[in-house]
Amino acid sequence: MVAELAAAALGAAIDAAYFPDNLALSFLTIVPDLLWLAYFFRSTRIRHIFYLHDWDMAVNAIHPLKLKMAT
Repeated sequence: MVAELAAAALGAAIDAAYFPDNLALSFLTIVPDLLWLAYFFRSTRIRHIFYLHDWDMAVNAIHPLKLKMAT
Protein backbone atom coordinates (compact mmCIF):
# COMPACT_ATOMS: atom_id res chain seq x y z
CA MET A 1 0.00 0.00 0.00
CA VAL A 2 2.86 2.35 0.73
CA ALA A 3 4.33 1.66 -2.71
CA GLU A 4 0.95 2.33 -4.31
CA LEU A 5 0.69 5.60 -2.39
CA ALA A 6 4.21 6.58 -3.48
CA ALA A 7 3.36 5.82 -7.11
CA ALA A 8 0.16 7.86 -6.83
CA ALA A 9 2.13 10.79 -5.36
CA LEU A 10 4.63 10.56 -8.21
CA GLY A 11 1.74 10.48 -10.67
CA ALA A 12 0.24 13.55 -9.00
CA ALA A 13 3.58 15.35 -9.32
CA ILE A 14 3.74 14.50 -13.01
CA ASP A 15 0.14 15.61 -13.46
CA ALA A 16 0.90 18.90 -11.68
CA ALA A 17 3.81 19.56 -14.02
CA TYR A 18 2.39 18.40 -17.35
CA PHE A 19 -1.38 17.85 -16.99
CA PRO A 20 -2.72 20.28 -14.37
CA ASP A 21 -6.31 19.64 -15.43
CA ASN A 22 -6.00 16.00 -14.29
CA LEU A 23 -4.59 16.79 -10.85
CA ALA A 24 -7.99 16.43 -9.16
CA LEU A 25 -8.29 12.91 -10.54
CA SER A 26 -4.93 12.03 -9.02
CA PHE A 27 -6.19 13.04 -5.60
CA LEU A 28 -9.18 10.76 -6.07
CA THR A 29 -6.62 7.94 -6.03
CA ILE A 30 -4.50 9.29 -3.19
CA VAL A 31 -7.28 10.03 -0.68
CA PRO A 32 -8.69 6.47 -0.45
CA ASP A 33 -5.16 5.08 -0.17
CA LEU A 34 -4.43 7.45 2.71
CA LEU A 35 -7.67 6.46 4.43
CA TRP A 36 -6.92 2.74 4.11
CA LEU A 37 -3.37 3.22 5.34
CA ALA A 38 -4.60 5.19 8.35
CA TYR A 39 -7.14 2.44 9.06
CA PHE A 40 -4.50 -0.28 8.96
CA PHE A 41 -2.23 1.60 11.37
CA ARG A 42 -4.95 2.73 13.81
CA SER A 43 -7.44 -0.16 13.85
CA THR A 44 -7.71 -2.19 17.04
CA ARG A 45 -8.97 -5.16 15.08
CA ILE A 46 -5.97 -5.12 12.73
CA ARG A 47 -3.62 -4.87 15.73
CA HIS A 48 -5.23 -7.91 17.38
CA ILE A 49 -5.18 -9.99 14.20
CA PHE A 50 -1.74 -9.24 12.78
CA TYR A 51 0.39 -8.01 15.68
CA LEU A 52 -0.93 -9.61 18.86
CA HIS A 53 -2.38 -12.79 17.27
CA ASP A 54 -5.10 -12.95 19.94
CA TRP A 55 -8.23 -12.39 17.87
CA ASP A 56 -10.25 -15.01 19.75
CA MET A 57 -9.60 -13.35 23.10
CA ALA A 58 -10.34 -9.92 21.64
CA VAL A 59 -13.70 -11.07 20.26
CA ASN A 60 -14.66 -12.58 23.61
CA ALA A 61 -13.71 -9.35 25.39
CA ILE A 62 -15.72 -7.21 22.97
CA HIS A 63 -18.72 -9.55 22.68
CA PRO A 64 -18.94 -11.75 25.79
CA LEU A 65 -20.95 -14.93 25.53
CA LYS A 66 -24.45 -14.69 26.97
CA LEU A 67 -25.41 -17.38 29.40
CA LYS A 68 -28.50 -19.32 28.46
CA MET A 69 -31.07 -19.98 31.13
CA ALA A 70 -32.12 -23.56 31.69
CA THR A 71 -35.77 -24.17 30.87
